Amino acid sequence: MSDFSFDSLPSAVQDMNNRLIRIEHLLKGKVENPEADQWFDLDQLINYLPDHPAKPTIYGLVCNRKIPFFKRGKRLIFSKKNIDQWINEGRRKTINEIRNEI
Repeated sequence: MSDFSFDSLPSAVQDMNNRLIRIEHLLKGKVENPEADQWFDLDQLINYLPDHPAKPTIYGLVCNRKIPFFKRGKRLIFSKKNIDQWINEGRRKTINEIRNEI
């Protein structure tokens, strides 16, 4: 561990806090049941998707039934397993994968 000065103390504390948060997330992931599905509301889905689409975009996908969703009353919910599968269905095959199929 390096020596800290009084001036570098706030950044050192922030760094330790960030490391603790990462460790907590790692430990939490090992404790949770890997078979249990995770559920997203609309905002969580937007943060999960790689391109972080706008809410109207998600509503359009739901309206056109292009994204898997469930409706509980007036609320939309999304299964992480179904969303991951939906994302992977849009994946393009590599040339080697196409050649192997032939």
